[in-house]
Amino acid sequence: MSKFERLSTIGLFAGFVFFLFVGHTTRDSPANAFQRDTKDPAGVLDNSIMGGADNPYMMPYYTGRVLPSPQKAEYKDKYLSLSKTAIVLNGIHSNDPRLKYLLQRIALYGGKYEIVKLGGTAHTCVITINDAALAPPKNPQGYIIQSNGKNISLKASDFQGLLWAISSLNQMIFVMDGEPVVRSLDVIDWPESLHRGFLAQAEISKDPEVIAHFMVAYKWNWVDFRGQIAGDKKHYNDWRLPRSSIFLNRVKEIGERLTPLGFMWYAGARFLGYDQIPQINCSSEADFDIIYNNFALPIAKAGGHLSVQFDDTRFPVHPDDLHKFGSAAKADYYLLTKLYEKLSSDYPEIRIAFTPPFYWGPVSPSHYPESRDDYLNMTGKLPVAIDVYWTGPRVRSDIVTKADVRWEIDRINRKPLIFQNAIGTPHDFDYHYMTDPLYSLKNWYYKGYLKDIKAYLLNGGDFNKSGALVSIAEWVWNPKKFEPEAIIKDAVMKLVGPEAYPVLKNMNSELSRFDTYLPYVTFRAIRNASALNDALNNLESLNESLKKINYKSIEFWTAADRSHLQRVRRFVNKVNGASQDPIVRRIIGRKDASVTMYFAVKDGAFDPDGKDLLIEPDDFTGGGVLIYGYSNAAAGILLEDRPTAYVTGKGTPTSEMSTTFELNTFPPSGDYQLILSGADDFLKEKCPIRITLNTKVLFEGPNPFSNKTWNTRIFELSADKLERNNVLTITNISPNGNVEAPPIFLLNYVVLHEK
Repeated sequence: MSKFERLSTIGLFAGFVFFLFVGHTTRDSPANAFQRDTKDPAGVLDNSIMGGADNPYMMPYYTGRVLPSPQKAEYKDKYLSLSKTAIVLNGIHSNDPRLKYLLQRIALYGGKYEIVKLGGTAHTCVITINDAALAPPKNPQGYIIQSNGKNISLKASDFQGLLWAISSLNQMIFVMDGEPVVRSLDVIDWPESLHRGFLAQAEISKDPEVIAHFMVAYKWNWVDFRGQIAGDKKHYNDWRLPRSSIFLNRVKEIGERLTPLGFMWYAGARFLGYDQIPQINCSSEADFDIIYNNFALPIAKAGGHLSVQFDDTRFPVHPDDLHKFGSAAKADYYLLTKLYEKLSSDYPEIRIAFTPPFYWGPVSPSHYPESRDDYLNMTGKLPVAIDVYWTGPRVRSDIVTKADVRWEIDRINRKPLIFQNAIGTPHDFDYHYMTDPLYSLKNWYYKGYLKDIKAYLLNGGDFNKSGALVSIAEWVWNPKKFEPEAIIKDAVMKLVGPEAYPVLKNMNSELSRFDTYLPYVTFRAIRNASALNDALNNLESLNESLKKINYKSIEFWTAADRSHLQRVRRFVNKVNGASQDPIVRRIIGRKDASVTMYFAVKDGAFDPDGKDLLIEPDDFTGGGVLIYGYSNAAAGILLEDRPTAYVTGKGTPTSEMSTTFELNTFPPSGDYQLILSGADDFLKEKCPIRITLNTKVLFEGPNPFSNKTWNTRIFELSADKLERNNVLTITNISPNGNVEAPPIFLLNYVVLHEK
């Protein structure tokens, strides 16, 4: 594996830039059920409902069984026509928000219904809600469905149980031979995990009705939007600005859809950052009032709960907080307790979901400038209505042991909310290519894990991971029935229709051909450009096949084209463009050709045909390595994405980095130049560094590099400073150290040039 390919596996940022009646009362056979039916005089449906339609609300499609899998289910070979359906209500009003989903489903699939006190002989199907003759399971959120003749009866143990009964019955409604029908079934069911949710991305908040539809379909009852409310982007850069009407209206709309269903939903914002994002001052009454009035109060009024994220940019702590409290632990405890006490006085059911800066452990170490144990122990004293997120023993955890969970519980004094950062797919950055089975759910967690946590929420819960989310819904509802390969197939068919599944599975195979190349353009990718273009052509052909099925719905629920395929298109275009670049053509034949070499030649700092020695970021030990880039046209900043080594301030494990190199001829026949390509961070003060060659200090003080672009500086080396085997060390000598945060010095490469 080349140097850059090793770097590619740990890159944190963007890649290298080279580039949806009538008939008989019952049906006793499902014959022709999957036949396409293009009769659509009203122009509502593009094809058979069995196969899918270009309307996202038609989902979930019929596949012959209910998801998540019920504890007990019997599917009968009897299909009742919905052409004249009687809805009998007991103890439930016709405007009940749960009933809406059944009535919508019947109407959307072409059926007709009327709400009556008693079903008659003229009705083709009678659905009774809260049938007094039934005995539901006593388990929370439990329900029973029982079919007899043309009667289907529902009863639940509680409010949400009835919603889940409706959700299950809806999955038996479809179109067979052009007629809306419902399949008779008997079900006794309840969830193993009472809290089931996901962490939503901004895009998913655009249409709260779609969120509610998705959650009802697969029995979710928890969603955390964190700070991700779409359309309110300017407040990402300054949370102190008054909330816009976009934010307030979106929160109100979310509340109107989710609160009446009894769903737990959270929203909030990020109150942290440095430089361009003002850091919170927990001791400031002004900051508290902004958080309370701009965020907490509107969310609470809409029936939601507050999400507070103090994770990756908690440090450095505001000086006022250090002066008043002495630590982030005490400052954060003060703020959260005060926020909860004021909110709960008017909204006693309010909860807070808190992401602390120490959100992982114990396997991965912590390098923040205060004790992880001290912080988490202080967190453990928070009111019990404040839940605490944890990603597991690592930041991106896989295998979790009972001892790991016990470690967290002992500190935070409550079951953790799981902020799951990984799903175990073989693709870069854990991308989910529509049909990937989640073997991780079987392999990473011990028996009883779900009972030891508060809730399991996937980070990145957007519709481009809908198949993964449905798999998780199955696992948290009924883990003993969970089979990764069976559930992902059924999940995809329910989401976009049975006809699309084999095409999407083939697309997964073609996308997977890029696994060893994405996300960064390497010389290995350039050398294999022909094979990558063939794979892209196959993907385009498969995408054309999807357009003949129910393309809009497929795109809505999988993002196969706009996300996965578009990403590959861009990558192949970059590869093709790079192969024509004159610098690439100059160095592509070299076995050690790398993206760092490309930039060094482009900068004019390295001669690939001469005697220059190139030292790349992963040649250094200590420090940190990533792919870094940042651009801000308004500020005149253009740092293209490059492999980068970095050093952070004193007290961090990445404060110093060293590399060794050998002179080909010794003693040297003349003097040399040491050429460094680097960049300063974005703090006003220059990050101070020390550059040492062997025992001699070449430079010490505020670094001489710009933070606007990658730039080079030359350090003259007289022959007497060189040895046959040399040690080059770069140290961040700032007394204030923060892991992966300023003050920080960034290094792209080093060139040793013989004069």
